[in-house]
Amino acid sequence: MQERTVKDRPKAWSSIRSMFRRNPSVPGALTVDDLARAFQQERSRTDRNGRAFCMVIFWGPTDRPRPYDLRPLAKHLREQMRLYDLLGHLDATHLAVLLPETPPEGARQFAHNVLEAFEDPELGVEHGVQYEICTYPLEEGPGEWGDDGHNTRTRTQTTPRQNESEQAEPAPSRSDAEPVGAQGEAVRAEASNLAGAFTHPVSAGRRFIDILVSGTALVVLAPVFLVAALAVKLTTPGPIIFKQQRAGRGGVPFTFYKFRSMYLDAEARKAALAEKNEHRTGPIFKMKKDPRITPVGRILRKTSIDELPQLYNVLKGDMTLIGPRPPTLDEVAKYDLWQRKRLDLTGGITCIWQVSGRSEIKFDEWVRMDIEYQRKRSLWFDVKLLFRTIGAVVSGRGAY
Repeated sequence: MQERTVKDRPKAWSSIRSMFRRNPSVPGALTVDDLARAFQQERSRTDRNGRAFCMVIFWGPTDRPRPYDLRPLAKHLREQMRLYDLLGHLDATHLAVLLPETPPEGARQFAHNVLEAFEDPELGVEHGVQYEICTYPLEEGPGEWGDDGHNTRTRTQTTPRQNESEQAEPAPSRSDAEPVGAQGEAVRAEASNLAGAFTHPVSAGRRFIDILVSGTALVVLAPVFLVAALAVKLTTPGPIIFKQQRAGRGGVPFTFYKFRSMYLDAEARKAALAEKNEHRTGPIFKMKKDPRITPVGRILRKTSIDELPQLYNVLKGDMTLIGPRPPTLDEVAKYDLWQRKRLDLTGGITCIWQVSGRSEIKFDEWVRMDIEYQRKRSLWFDVKLLFRTIGAVVSGRGAY
């Protein structure tokens, strides 16, 4: 059995929609849609009880003149599964077994037992079947982000369905290779992070609107940019634009832009002001009368002009017009498991939270609003939020 390389990986699965696109038929296996629903239900259950689950993906050899027949493998998998495990399709060439309340070690043992005992009717014990273990949630340490912006907490090996064009490649860790199959060849069996499978990329239609609106706004609002830049530059020392690493879709970091509204020593003074944080229910820091904010910065924040440089983030594709606000990396490290659902979507300039009171809203309610947006989002709903955002900016409610 040969070990798969990066170039051998099938085309990716960074979202539920791309994972479950086709409806091949193997007797006894869930359709792609049914498995997708089970997948989401198990995640919700895990978010409540904290018990991890795994998905083991199986695929046959890819160097054959015709597609590998998955039916004998599916029959063998059903014989090895527990009563409450689920077998289904990811696509025409990949089967997946959903293992509720199962740690990576248990999933690895299951996969080992499956391939050790499997004999293909045509290929025999030299079947060439391989597998990949994915788990949710992946065991992580707090806030370990590498200098290159990669999440070093995510351990991954051969990931047959990860979208390399849409997700940053996590830093590899050591391989816990185990012999599987009658010949005892080693296959990488370290668990990879399943959380990325829940993310939803921006559709082509939304991306077109993002480019059109952000590009037009950058041109039309150029005079506002110029006035704001001069005000920041002439009143306090430091850069005009504040740059910060924020967590985008799936937690992937990107550079976030704002007009600088604070003094240069703002971060150093934050610890001393911790007791005055008015958002004690979550990891965010908010003060109505934050002494770190400059006089010009107060005006920029009250009018939301400080957020205008994020139109460039939208034009680049780091953000979208409508979506959950991108959090800082240190905030994400403090999230409860269920709160990470707000990272399933690409971050946006405005969303339900922005038009409902912004900083006046408690953090848990904020997250629930972002999750609500995931369920309700549509083109018409986005248009309504854009118009409501204009009213929120004019009123200045919760902007500080």
